[in-house]
Amino acid sequence: MKKIIAVFAILLLIISIFPRCAKIVAPNGGPKDTLAPVLVRSQPKLNATKFKENKIIFNFNEFIQLKEIQKKLAISPPMAKRPEFLQRGKNLEIRFKEPLKDSTTYTIYFADAIVDNNEGNAIKNFVFAFSTGETIDSLVVTGKIIDAFTLLPVENAFV
Repeated sequence: MKKIIAVFAILLLIISIFPRCAKIVAPNGGPKDTLAPVLVRSQPKLNATKFKENKIIFNFNEFIQLKEIQKKLAISPPMAKRPEFLQRGKNLEIRFKEPLKDSTTYTIYFADAIVDNNEGNAIKNFVFAFSTGETIDSLVVTGKIIDAFTLLPVENAFV
């Protein structure tokens, strides 16, 4: 009996000296995410015509966040009431608070307001267009913007 107690005491002593045999660390998670979210689908589709709904739904390939959307968003033609934005996981829903005009092409420019949830990688110059009429206007103007003081081209300018 004394032998069992002595062995038990020695085992208890060894266990108390070495409480852990492995270091517990957080997993490293793999390589850093450097890619921006990608639009998987939308309702309506990009450049859709005959759109009559009051909301647009975007679905991305990863979880997103909206960053300064009220500052960066531009809608053409301008609307009197700003739309409502509902962001849930990988989805973004835009609800219009006023009726859309007939036979009009709408362009929504997000700039870099849509970013991924973890690293903050932004979709650069994200533009979505649709029309309430039969055709879609390109709304494209080409040219070059030059700084009046330095006469150098201006990069990433929004006109």
